[in-house]
Amino acid sequence: LKAVALALKEHPQVNSQWYDDKIVQNHHVHLGVAVAVEDGLVVPVLKFTDEMDLRQIGASVKDYALRARDKKLTPAEMDGSTFTVSNLGMFGIQEFTSIINQPNSAILSVGAIEKKPMVREEQIVVGHTMKLTLACDHRTVDGATGAQFLQTLRMYIENPIRLLVFWQKIKQMKISIYGHDAESFKLITKSNSYKRLISNLEFLKLNIDKLNFKLDLAVRSYMDFNFKKNRESSDLVKLIYEI
Repeated sequence: LKAVALALKEHPQVNSQWYDDKIVQNHHVHLGVAVAVEDGLVVPVLKFTDEMDLRQIGASVKDYALRARDKKLTPAEMDGSTFTVSNLGMFGIQEFTSIINQPNSAILSVGAIEKKPMVREEQIVVGHTMKLTLACDHRTVDGATGAQFLQTLRMYIENPIRLLVFWQKIKQMKISIYGHDAESFKLITKSNSYKRLISNLEFLKLNIDKLNFKLDLAVRSYMDFNFKKNRESSDLVKLIYEI
């Protein structure tokens, strides 16, 4: 869900809505999450999903799912989605196509994660694959735009460390944490952003099996900031390698 929200921010056309007299491109991301109940389907909405961290998203989805099955959701909690995600992977369904939740422009269908052989560095290894299907209203989203959105979504899923809330903020600092500027490094490690990043990494570590995140993907992402050079000198990088 976090990956979807970030991808939607980069492709606002997919996060749009069609009305009889206008097309609305939303700057906020309100994700609808389809939940199966005894007598049908309900879609609780995570408001401002792009601003939530992984912990908040996980807790909110769990709470909505439990209350949905007990029929305790309020109308306000099921209103206002800008995009919807439907997941049948837990039932072993590999791929399916969902019906768009109007007036939204698109809906994403998530299939099951499966183990399959793949080639990596000239070696055949067992990898995890998952099929995603995007249904688009072509009045607002054409095929090329939908494909670009899926490419971005794939990038976030395959590089999960980028889902951390403060990844983008640290990237914007345009400073190598392990450069020769010792004073800058001290300032960063004392900042709230750094502390929250550590907290999110610890959460990621605890949930590594559930999220199917791979060590090599996390390490490759952090190599962009030259973390590999000094991995023994920082608790941050030690934590990444520990994951």
